Amino acid sequence: MASKDDKVVKKRKTVSKKNIIKEENTKNEKYTFGLFEVILIMIVTTLFGLFIGSFAAYKKYNNRKISCNDVRDDTKNIITVYDSLVNEYYGDIDKEKVVDFAISGMIDGLNDKYAVYMDEEYAKSINEELNGSFVGLGVEVRSDENGYITIVSVMDNSPALKYGIEVDDKIVSVDGINLVGDSLDTLVQNIKSSKVGTTKNIEVLRNGKKILLQIILDNVDVKSVNDYYVERDGKRIGVIVLSNFAANTYNQFVESYKRLKEEDVSSLVIDVRNNGGGYLSSANLISSMFLDNGDIIYKKTNGNDVEDIINEKERVIDLPVVVLVNGLTASSSEVFVSSLKENIDVVVIGTRTYGKGMIQKMIELSGNKYVKFSVQEWLTASGNKVEGVGIVPDIEIPFDDESSYDVQLEKAFELAKER
Repeated sequence: MASKDDKVVKKRKTVSKKNIIKEENTKNEKYTFGLFEVILIMIVTTLFGLFIGSFAAYKKYNNRKISCNDVRDDTKNIITVYDSLVNEYYGDIDKEKVVDFAISGMIDGLNDKYAVYMDEEYAKSINEELNGSFVGLGVEVRSDENGYITIVSVMDNSPALKYGIEVDDKIVSVDGINLVGDSLDTLVQNIKSSKVGTTKNIEVLRNGKKILLQIILDNVDVKSVNDYYVERDGKRIGVIVLSNFAANTYNQFVESYKRLKEEDVSSLVIDVRNNGGGYLSSANLISSMFLDNGDIIYKKTNGNDVEDIINEKERVIDLPVVVLVNGLTASSSEVFVSSLKENIDVVVIGTRTYGKGMIQKMIELSGNKYVKFSVQEWLTASGNKVEGVGIVPDIEIPFDDESSYDVQLEKAFELAKER
């Protein structure tokens, strides 16, 4: 469920999110290097564990040796301070808060603009966005001038559609909780805290009459791909809009291409403007549909070695392609754009892309919290740097926010019909 007035998912940074490693959740109540301190050590060493490997005495990383003793020395001061605080501080100690600040401080100390320590709510929003699904009603809502939460749209294949919620319905209450005049947060938190299979009694006002609906919550797929076609001078041009690269984006893209192919389109315009990225694996799969077997999709490096990421599939799409980009086209979107730009004959239109060439790793901690930080850099198929540079379009056209005329899109149509 999303709100135009009060967005549920708050994007804090335009980043790539991948590689989640899970840890077990452990609890304790002891002090003085008891189990809680062990947990703190485990949390801290998890971050360093990327460099030393499980139970290994030594491991080389970027030509330097890191030993277990080094890690213990590095964390000794943290443990000393923590132990002194919980035993000697004059006042109450919120241990969880102290640990949160310790981890947050380590992440802040990396000087990595993409690194972040995420609380449970933020992590849940990120995961919903990446997974391309969430548990809910499947509606978009807004608050109207009379204090009603009004349904703006109902998603396809959603519980809301299945159980009879309609556009312009006004939500009066949920499970007996009156929502008239209340904020959207009350509704959002009530639904987000529920699980698949939960029954919600939702009272709506429709055409002046109150209707009570029983709705069983389920997973709702988020649509990250939209398609349509236009006709220009007797030619059909297919348009595919990619809003992000979620886990289910590839399957949606395949279905969109099939629909457009049945409409006998002669060329494609692929719009990745405002696409902040997502899973590299998703971008790779979609890129592979345009590339020949053996083509390089992108390269990645840890600062020393460079590895080619090679397409191992046969080409599926052999139509002329025009790609639209802007300053918010980032990360996995830039991988996709650069792979097509440097391997096949595409024309890129718009403005210079964001320039995010770092790959992040996400590690799950206890309490459904995560840390995310950069582990590698990616380069284009030709070895060009993207981080801080971006991708320059073949045809640079600024977007006019004050005009209803999309000059970038119309230029794409003009070129596509000629190809």
